[in-house]
Amino acid sequence: MPSDFADSGIAGFVANASLGPLDVAAMRAGVDARARARGRGPEFARVFDVPAGRVYRPDDTAEGPVLVWLHGGGWSIGGGWSIGGVTPFDRVCRRLAAASGVSVFLVDYRLAPEHPWPAAIDDAVEAIVWLTAAPAELGFRASAVAVGGDSAGGTVAAQATLRLAREMPAHRPDVLALCYANTDLAGDYPSRVHKGHGFGLDLEVTEFFNHQWVPDRAQWSAPGVSPLRSDALGTLPPTIVVTAEHDQLHDEGKAFADRVAAEHVLVRYRDEPGLIHNFLMLDEISPAAGEAADRFARDVADLLRQISSPAPRS
Repeated sequence: MPSDFADSGIAGFVANASLGPLDVAAMRAGVDARARARGRGPEFARVFDVPAGRVYRPDDTAEGPVLVWLHGGGWSIGGGWSIGGVTPFDRVCRRLAAASGVSVFLVDYRLAPEHPWPAAIDDAVEAIVWLTAAPAELGFRASAVAVGGDSAGGTVAAQATLRLAREMPAHRPDVLALCYANTDLAGDYPSRVHKGHGFGLDLEVTEFFNHQWVPDRAQWSAPGVSPLRSDALGTLPPTIVVTAEHDQLHDEGKAFADRVAAEHVLVRYRDEPGLIHNFLMLDEISPAAGEAADRFARDVADLLRQISSPAPRS
């Protein structure tokens, strides 16, 4: 086991991690159980449900930037408000909103295998279009919009942004923000080999989830499935990419950042040392994970506020 984990919380988590059954129902039950044990997170004056998800508002102004969040979970886990009306990603969204000062819109997209690709992307696109149309149910106007996601949610966020840029450019978000995202389901990267076992996310689990979302393995390399393989990366807005050092998805995340930057798109890339996949969910056991999550949130806020309040021309 490496001696360079970010802190003892990460080392202990990895030491006690187990593969568990590769069964969607069992995995969903496990996520629900862990969410019940997790602290609620920061309180806000306004947290309310809308047709496509839940909104977390750190203030009550008439307008402001919004982060549309597509949660992780292998496109199969963690959707809905199954735990007393609280989603398993409630704490993550509360912390993102608190650290950024930006409203967060958590999208309740349809899950595989009941709803395979491209259902999640369709739902994300519909939710973003709904938000940017300033619906009355929202109660405020989005002055700038970031679309972000972690893990599989990052795949959905990138694909939804690419589709909007291509088909509905008026609704393309202003920022794309990816945290340890799946960007190439069919890729063969060194991190898959060196970090694919014993770091909290095993390669077998990733392949299992891939099959739930896209049953035909031959389609994993399609540009509409793996965003890294798109020839339209130059249409993306300013992009944030964060990877974790001890994550099997590390190399494809770095490759995505490099490809987007090569298309002359503004990219902020950071590799979080000593951390593992899913660190956004580990702030209660790892101070380093909490600090990294806060950095990610502040990056999103910084880019959104630059767009909401552009510098005056000289």
